[in-house]
Amino acid sequence: SSTDYATPNAIQRTTINVVSNNTGLTRGILVSGDNRFSVRDIVVYASGSGSDIVGVETTHPSAVFEVKTGTNRLMQ
Repeated sequence: SSTDYATPNAIQRTTINVVSNNTGLTRGILVSGDNRFSVRDIVVYASGSGSDIVGVETTHPSAVFEVKTGTNRLMQ
């Protein structure tokens, strides 16, 4: 529960596939507290027939999601 750096670039060189076929919330990465989350060289694919699909989301006003060299794609 801190926005200070603890482990920069905690996830590296990763592909995350998010697939949903329902109407519920679907997230690849969710930062829901006042935290700093850092990634590098990642690809997030979000696809399916669901109505609420998101690759990366922050829901706290003090949350920090830091990405270096990444791709977030909503696949139709």
